[in-house]
Amino acid sequence: MFKSFYGLTFNPFDKSLQENHAFQSRDYQQMLSRLDYLKNTRGIGLFTAPPGMGKTFALRCFAKNLNPNLFQLSYICLSTVSVSEFYLQFSFELGLDYSSKKTVMFRNIQERLFHLLKEKHKTFILAIDESQYLNAGIFRDIKMLMNVHFVAWIALLLSSLDNPILPLSSKNRFMNLSNNALSFTTTTRGFPPGKRKIIFIPGLKLLVAPAL
Repeated sequence: MFKSFYGLTFNPFDKSLQENHAFQSRDYQQMLSRLDYLKNTRGIGLFTAPPGMGKTFALRCFAKNLNPNLFQLSYICLSTVSVSEFYLQFSFELGLDYSSKKTVMFRNIQERLFHLLKEKHKTFILAIDESQYLNAGIFRDIKMLMNVHFVAWIALLLSSLDNPILPLSSKNRFMNLSNNALSFTTTTRGFPPGKRKIIFIPGLKLLVAPAL
């Protein structure tokens, strides 16, 4: 009903908004630029911004433009898991059998990532949304999975680190990760939405919904 009232052709606030309707804001372009950098260098990318700033949508836009012959992207949104459950998720995304032994899964994952890159010439990208809820053990294992003679894959961590209800322990874990991650780490932070910005956010979204 509001679409006809405001003369819009579609709902610009719908989460299923098509990627070609993305508003080309400075934050959006900056995140895509950093994702492109990681795509070419591989390693760990930590992207932090308050909830609702468009991290996941920007990732969708980035994924749509990836060459499927050169990149394989998997998306995980369940981050409140144990270390063993994380390995199960990772193994599933790579098409590997699950093992009850962490050492076996660790070796299998590294071998599959190496095989994808060297034999298939394909870089694997694992995107973990809401990664502020990951426990410290998973952060350590992500870094260890990168610890080979060269980096064979990409880990993209999307985090609402500025969420005021986020425990201090989670914020400290992320600060430790950003300070100690590999040299191929890129971090971008969305601009916190002050009162003025909140007022104009609907206007920005309406720009992509032309009138009838």
